[in-house]
Amino acid sequence: MNFVAVYLKVAFTILDSGDSSNTLEPVSAAVYESLGKSLRHHTAAMDGRIFEDIVGFIARGMKNPNRSVRLAAG
Repeated sequence: MNFVAVYLKVAFTILDSGDSSNTLEPVSAAVYESLGKSLRHHTAAMDGRIFEDIVGFIARGMKNPNRSVRLAAG
């Protein structure tokens, strides 16, 4: 199984389960930072659907009102 698909499922679960925006902002930034680190070392080919899911996920982070989350996503 592709780790990116698993990562996205876990990341969406983490980000969608937050109740407090104060707690969610550092967690969101950490999720996007870890995605960036993972993708830098990813060497396997990705299909188009997974790529579009990643782009959508990153775009979601770049639209976040919190600057630290936007920087981590970018």
